[in-house]
Amino acid sequence: MEREAEEPFDEEEEGDEAAGTPPTLSLFQASKEHYGVFYRIDLIECCPQLRVFLPANSGAVKMEGYLVSPPETSPLRHWFESLAKHQGSREFELEQDTMRQHLLFAVGEMLKRLFWSGEPAEMQFPPEIVVERIL
Repeated sequence: MEREAEEPFDEEEEGDEAAGTPPTLSLFQASKEHYGVFYRIDLIECCPQLRVFLPANSGAVKMEGYLVSPPETSPLRHWFESLAKHQGSREFELEQDTMRQHLLFAVGEMLKRLFWSGEPAEMQFPPEIVVERIL
């Protein structure tokens, strides 16, 4: 399931959820490998962000949540910046939203694999991702 932001943004006015601005692109998925897990993948300021939500037996919401993103130096982050800056043909520009959506899906899959290769309970993850517990 996927949804684009309700209002398009200019390059100078990209999404920033912390400031109350929606992401430029969001994808929602239920996990096929992990029962009860679902994902939200956002593109915010040309940075892919994966949110992982897991069922839990304790806590007010009975969920655990993690925010996963590539570090500043990661090529996973810079692909979106390069795509946004590229001045291509009219045809290229018309297809840029589709390219961005497919690229976000692919990067989301990489972030999910790196997340699951770590240990969420110990907050131990590969250095190619930055993980923050949000729930």
